[in-house]
Amino acid sequence: MRSTIKRGKTAFGGTLKKSLTVLAVLATTIVVMTTSSCAYIEGYVYVDGHVLVGADGHRITLRNNPDAENPSWNELKAFVAEDRTDEHPYRYLSFICYDFAEMLHNNAEEAGMRSAYVMVRLGPSVYYPTGVNHALNAFETTDRGLVYIDSTRPPYYRFRNADTVLEVEVGKQYVRWRRFPGTGGWNYPMRATPQELALLSLGVVEEIETIQW
Repeated sequence: MRSTIKRGKTAFGGTLKKSLTVLAVLATTIVVMTTSSCAYIEGYVYVDGHVLVGADGHRITLRNNPDAENPSWNELKAFVAEDRTDEHPYRYLSFICYDFAEMLHNNAEEAGMRSAYVMVRLGPSVYYPTGVNHALNAFETTDRGLVYIDSTRPPYYRFRNADTVLEVEVGKQYVRWRRFPGTGGWNYPMRATPQELALLSLGVVEEIETIQW
């Protein structure tokens, strides 16, 4: 049966499914055997009853490792520093934030780290006057609790490192403070004024639509 998919704007100009209410469930479960004989469980992401798709129309698929564990903060930093998701070019028609979050999730699970796929709705900003939807990842660290990671590389971004750790809370600005090794990027002062935050932000977090492990 074909799935109906609605599209709207995503951060940096891609397309995605508009959503206000999210059903955080996985679609038909598929078990895939790897060369190491570890069974990965694959499933689609459903949003408001519709399959979530990437920029090229493929169904976003999460590959979960049943043996994955929550990492420590140091383990997470080491993984993100080595992971190359953020080096992938941002392409409006083939690779947007949904795809970056899918890649980082699956890479983390393959590395034995439990990861979540997160979607947020951001309110109007100087960059997106009507608001925007955005995808990122989360990790439940053993010593620092829930940590949000955004590895989406913006278009025309000239620095190697685009990994950022940030606060995600309803009612707060979505600002990507750079925290991982590398040069350049969102290296903004943590004590920015509300006016400065508004200029740096992709928008106020209106809703955390789903955190899907």
